[in-house]
Amino acid sequence: MIDMIDHFVLTVRDIGAACDFYARTLGMQVVTFGNGRKALQFGEFGEHKINDVCFITRTPLERVVGHLRSCDVEILDGPVKRTGPRS
Repeated sequence: MIDMIDHFVLTVRDIGAACDFYARTLGMQVVTFGNGRKALQFGEFGEHKINDVCFITRTPLERVVGHLRSCDVEILDGPVKRTGPRS
């Protein structure tokens, strides 16, 4: 069971234009992290971020992985530690 969403990734043709749009029209803050990657951060305390789909759950990770595998979901990358507004 998923408790909330932490962040997700947008794939865009022009990262500069996309960042400009979200910053200019929606007031999001463009942040740079890890190897020059970009993210759009927003919220009263910067607690929300658009950047990989990352869910937060209280369910132990081993159970989540087991459930995904039982549903024939192929895990391509992970579980891995990522940077997010809560980490």
